Amino acid sequence: MINTTQIRFFLSRLTSPLSKADRILIAVTAIVGIISLWILFLFRTPGEKIQIFVDNKFAYQYDLKENGLHNISTSYGSLQLKIRDKSAWILSSTCPAKICKKMGKISKSNQSIVCLPNRVLICIQGKNEEKWIDLITQ
Repeated sequence: MINTTQIRFFLSRLTSPLSKADRILIAVTAIVGIISLWILFLFRTPGEKIQIFVDNKFAYQYDLKENGLHNISTSYGSLQLKIRDKSAWILSSTCPAKICKKMGKISKSNQSIVCLPNRVLICIQGKNEEKWIDLITQ
């Protein structure tokens, strides 16, 4: 036979499935994540150059200090890149979803804009970064 104490214990476990240790672990993980993001944004350096890769091959390099409008043509489509006030963004693209336009302005080192349908990668290079590898796949 089940008594009222057992029912209360069972109902309390249903309403609060997390133990005190679980809540502490979640809080510590959230704090560490927030501090890590803060450190990443704190030490991000301003960009110097913009590098453009087409079909995973280096194609163009522009200085972020020089304002201009650049057309990037590939065998899959084309993009129009605007550089102004040390920032770069996509003005127009022939890709169907236009996600590259929605990525917004980039100006800090290691920021990028990607247009997968046109197979274009646009990266910001910082002051002391000659060649950096973001990801290696085979």
